[in-house]
Amino acid sequence: MAKAGSRAAFREVVYVLPLQFAIAAESCGARTMALVTAIGASVDSRFFYARTKGELERDVQAIGFQSLTIVRPSSIEGQRNERRFGESIVPRISKVLGPTLPKKFRISAAQSIAEALTDSVVAGLPGCHFRFAESLL
Repeated sequence: MAKAGSRAAFREVVYVLPLQFAIAAESCGARTMALVTAIGASVDSRFFYARTKGELERDVQAIGFQSLTIVRPSSIEGQRNERRFGESIVPRISKVLGPTLPKKFRISAAQSIAEALTDSVVAGLPGCHFRFAESLL
């Protein structure tokens, strides 16, 4: 949110652009879609971030893909070209507390998320499927 500069700019990147992409892909014949949202995504969330992700999930589901996989990771671990204060602390804390944390709150490796997305598109199982952080370990 801080990098976007405003809620409107954040919503553009997190909701509007992915939804437009999904609509365009389906209109060009795509029948399978995979999407990354976030742990706790819900249209009923009190938190703007989780609510926006939940709205995206709802609206992409309404497009009608034959196969849709929604991946909801916890914090994502991987290389970045930029430094984010909060995201630099979470991996350190998680390494110490990781074994005691519930699996759904453990860090999700970017590589595991990418593999889950690829596998789901290749498999193309009919319906809507959710993959949660604990299945990405």
